[in-house]
Amino acid sequence: MLSRLVVKSHGMLLELALWILLAIGAVGGLGIGATLGQWSVGALAGGVLGAAFGIAVSFIGAVFVVAPVIFVRDIRQSVRALEEAGRGDSAA
Repeated sequence: MLSRLVVKSHGMLLELALWILLAIGAVGGLGIGATLGQWSVGALAGGVLGAAFGIAVSFIGAVFVVAPVIFVRDIRQSVRALEEAGRGDSAA
């Protein structure tokens, strides 16, 4: 029962984890950019640039780490839909 719940909610949890990863990247980049930017472009501009850089880096990291899991999930859904369509045609 619990394993089925985990499999059914896997997509939603994965989506939530991706958004949280981007938020963590933005906050981390904001802190680093504000600290480093205070000597060059100012704390506010450095923080904004750092947040954008943090989001970009966390997105690229998510592409390499999470994208294969998403591809496998989409393939499983496509195969399941084809199997259900095949069952429907054979019953007619």
